[in-house]
Amino acid sequence: MPRHDTESIAGLLRSAGDRNPQAVAVRTLDRELTYRELLGKADAIARRLDALGVPVDEPVGLLLRRTPELIAALLGVLLSGRTYLPLDAAHPADRIAFLLADSGARRVLVDQDCAGSVPPGPWTLIDADACMADDHEGALPFRTTIPGSTALVIYTSGTTGKPKGCWITHRSLDNFVRWTVQHCPRDTFECSVAATSLCFDFSVAEILPALVVGGSVLVLNNHMELADLPAHVQPTQINGVPSVLSDLVRDRPLPSSVRLVTLGGEAVPPSLVARLLDSGVPLVRNVYGPTETTVVATSTYLTRADTDRTCSLGDPVDGVEIYLVDDTFRPVPDGTVGELVIGGIGVSNGYPRLAALTASRFVADPFSKNPGRRVYRTGDHARRTEDGRLVFVGRRDHQVKIRGVRIELSEIEQVLMSHPSVSTAAVAVAGTGPGQFLLAYIWPADHGDPPTVAELSAHVKAELPTALWPAHYALLDELPRTTNGKVDRSRLPREPQFLSDGVPGAPGVANEEVALLERRLGEIWASALKVPAVRRDDNIYTLGGSSLTLIRVRASIAAELGMEVPMSVLIDCPTVAELATELLDEFLLTLT
Repeated sequence: MPRHDTESIAGLLRSAGDRNPQAVAVRTLDRELTYRELLGKADAIARRLDALGVPVDEPVGLLLRRTPELIAALLGVLLSGRTYLPLDAAHPADRIAFLLADSGARRVLVDQDCAGSVPPGPWTLIDADACMADDHEGALPFRTTIPGSTALVIYTSGTTGKPKGCWITHRSLDNFVRWTVQHCPRDTFECSVAATSLCFDFSVAEILPALVVGGSVLVLNNHMELADLPAHVQPTQINGVPSVLSDLVRDRPLPSSVRLVTLGGEAVPPSLVARLLDSGVPLVRNVYGPTETTVVATSTYLTRADTDRTCSLGDPVDGVEIYLVDDTFRPVPDGTVGELVIGGIGVSNGYPRLAALTASRFVADPFSKNPGRRVYRTGDHARRTEDGRLVFVGRRDHQVKIRGVRIELSEIEQVLMSHPSVSTAAVAVAGTGPGQFLLAYIWPADHGDPPTVAELSAHVKAELPTALWPAHYALLDELPRTTNGKVDRSRLPREPQFLSDGVPGAPGVANEEVALLERRLGEIWASALKVPAVRRDDNIYTLGGSSLTLIRVRASIAAELGMEVPMSVLIDCPTVAELATELLDEFLLTLT
């Protein structure tokens, strides 16, 4: 019997570990694990899941800090042939509870810092650190993973007000990883940056390909940490959303060690391609693919020719088929806009908890002779140019992306309309580029007083993750309607009067010095964000804040307040109130 299945992720990981067990597999800025250590910890996790009798088809929740142990826990679930369900401690407790209940997960791997983020429920917490301390029993025996079984469950924004779980198979994941390592130069995997939350499928591209070829993974908390990397840290591959990478390279180049930048999640500005190539990055790649088709469906390397034209989505991943169809599902000719439909090995198992939605989005493949084959209707519109390039045109519905996060506007609207003082709500995207933000239009209920910003914000924050929080609210006497009674988004006011609960430094401020500092910081943030005002408890990232904004704010604070603020402080203090608390002592010295 072979020791490893050389075609699966598990087998490729074992082979990489056998070749060089002392090589660094995963590192942070202050710690590292070798392949022997990483796989030992992963095997310990797999053994514990076996000992607990966790069914192979039952997802296992992952809720750990971004440390090497997070990667070990993820691999442990995969090596055991099971399914991992990524969770985020920053998400509201109700959302975490929904994901666990909806997916059917009954066990959650946690560390001590994140255990308190799991709400009470019919699930058991497993101390991942305690499991991994028992990592001396050697490698797991060979086991065969069922190709059609689920490898991971990713939840994306849903139109019903609840996120929908997409179940991705081991077969699809194996195919994506094998294709990636075959189509990227091997030296680009020497140090792959992992800065994306595991809750987004793009994280897979940052982690697994590098490990199966014997490279290393650099785990960061977010992409903004790339701006302040120590000189001895030499990343070779970065995957990211174009708007985030645009911010990073606007004022300084990426480290000279970077050999490949992969862009995905939103349209790529030609100016970013030019900036990356001009800065010396040898390879720039554009990838496209909904979660439902396993991370990436198409890919292309971008060249100088792409610096003054719409960037191509590229060619299909091995085993994937791409079709452009009209409303009757007939192929459209080149030059005509059609809906992107994706078939082949990357198509996931859909949304098992949402049969009707699965049936409408995952439909029988009319172009295949194999019965049972399905294609996924993306809702994205694209066309082929005269020279054969596939270019993105836009969305079919009201799904949007802001800073790479896919958002169903209807999900936010449903939450807003669950507030007792709201009759109807509509959410739209305002601003441009990296400064985009969500704007909520509110039509109040007939009874009682209209809702305040504080009430709406508290209601939303209790239900939705940060990326789905509106930055501003506008109260309307009436929402514009179409003839069939739906909200007419095209007639929503472009520059409405925002609801306001006051300005920074208003009620709740302890003394004049704090009020002064909060007012000054609020003015600096408002100027950098190009918004009318920033309240003391506003999260700047929901207002369109980005790494570029942080750089501008840091410069403004130095110029106007005479204080040099580390980037890490700005990252850790996303509200005026938090930042003022952190800077108060230094600010008082400037007043003497």
